[in-house]
Amino acid sequence: MRFYLLLISTFILIQSYGLGTPKDSSKNLRLEPLPSIFNTPETSWGFGVTLLGYIKPKDSLTSKSNFQVFLDATLMNQASFQTDFNFYTAKNKHFIIGSTDLSRFPEFYYGIGNENGPEDYCHIDIKYANLKGTLYGQLKIAST
Repeated sequence: MRFYLLLISTFILIQSYGLGTPKDSSKNLRLEPLPSIFNTPETSWGFGVTLLGYIKPKDSLTSKSNFQVFLDATLMNQASFQTDFNFYTAKNKHFIIGSTDLSRFPEFYYGIGNENGPEDYCHIDIKYANLKGTLYGQLKIAST
């Protein structure tokens, strides 16, 4: 119970920080926290936070990078941690794109088809990790 009270208090602080912070266009890193509260049959009540980040390069030859981090927990002891990111290196020489997903969430399953009833109910506890990453680089074309 203490964990959930701490989580709710954190959301309130994050929301007040995010809404009260003036946008400064001169900063290289900008963070936007977004709290969330949700309810589903499988999870009961859940609480989460998404952190959006934007990275402005120091030079004008590099594209802006961004990332998001999502963390949530539920009253049924489920949890999820997800990230997505798009990073450019100096002068756009490389582009790194990727995501992570670490989750422990149940699913209610009633079988395949439209003629399944409540007696076909099955509870499946899903735990998984999914990591993806790709690195792109500029091609150099030799002049002749």
